[in-house]
Amino acid sequence: MLRIGISVEGATEREFVNQLIMPYFSELNILITPVSMNGNISLDRIRHELPPLLGSFDYVTTFYDLYGFKRRQGKSAEQLEQNILELVNQERQRRLIPYIQQYEF
Repeated sequence: MLRIGISVEGATEREFVNQLIMPYFSELNILITPVSMNGNISLDRIRHELPPLLGSFDYVTTFYDLYGFKRRQGKSAEQLEQNILELVNQERQRRLIPYIQQYEF
C-alpha cells in the first residue's frame, strides 16, 4: 500500500481530504493521511515540518491557501511551491509535491 501524507493548513483542508480525497484513493489501495499545521503557514515552519513527514510517508504533498501564507513577500503560488521544494535535499525532492491553493479554500 502506498502512503501519502498531505500537510494541510487547518481543519477545513483536513476535512476536505478526509471526506473527498481519502475515499477515492482508498479504492486504489493508497492510504492518504492529512497532517494539520493549524494555521500560521510559513517557509520557516514548513522547513521544520517536512523532514518528519518525508520520513513517515512514501510521498508528501501540501495543501495551503496562498493568502494564509505568512511572510510570502508578494510571491505567487508557483514561486512558493518552488521554495518549498528547495527546503529539502535533491533526493527527497522526488517524493515531495508542493501545492498552494491560489484562492482561499
